[in-house]
Formats: sequence, C-alpha cells, structure tokens
Amino acid sequence: MSRKIKNIIMIAIIILMGALISFTIRDIKINFNDTCDNVHNKIRGLSSNPGSFTIINGKRMKVYLSERTNILSKNEPGVIEDITKDGIFVNTNDYLIKLKDIKLEGKKRCLVHEFINGIRKEDYIGERFE
Repeated sequence: MSRKIKNIIMIAIIILMGALISFTIRDIKINFNDTCDNVHNKIRGLSSNPGSFTIINGKRMKVYLSERTNILSKNEPGVIEDITKDGIFVNTNDYLIKLKDIKLEGKKRCLVHEFINGIRKEDYIGERFE
C-alpha cells in the first residue's frame, strides 16, 4: 500500500473518531416529546454506534430498533402504553412508537419478546421514560 493511501486512510479514521467523540448525551438521549418520525429516525441513525438511550425506573435502556405506528398517542409523551411480544408501545408527541430491540442496563441486548419473559409487564405499563 502506498504512503499516500495510508495517509488518506489515517485522515479518514481521525475524522470518523472526531465525529464519534462529538456526540453529547443530549444528542443520543431519546426525546419522546418529539414526533414519532423524529424519534424513529434518531433510533435508526444511532442504532449501531453510539446507540440512542432513554431512562426507565432509574436504569438506562438502549434502543436499537423501533417501528413507527399509525396509532394516535393517548397519554403524555414517554408513557408506556402497552408491552406485547411485538414491542414496547410508547407515546410520542403524535403517534405511538414501537420499541423492538433493546438493552436494559445490567441485562443483555434482546428483542422485546425475550425481554418480557423476565419482567412483570405491570411494573412498566404506565411508567414514563425520562
């Protein structure tokens, strides 16, 4: 590999590292007061690295995959409306969003149908993400 190509690769790596470092907590924390589309796009855009997150019951929950719904929100943004094997349905500013692939602090990353096997849904439904 030529020296010129090595230098170009090194510059690209430095630029990418700078882009990763420039994320702040505010940039990656999910704001359910936003529209369903914006929440979904944030989760999708940050899914691999650094990952978007929210807080529930004092624990950080990373969210890797979501799905927009056409179900109108009924509660305040951030309130968990329902939990099924298909996902965690959360109110946003306009429609419910379905969280499908998550990692709760201290647990392994999993799909929601695996997550609900180890919890009591009643402990989460009606709770609000911070």
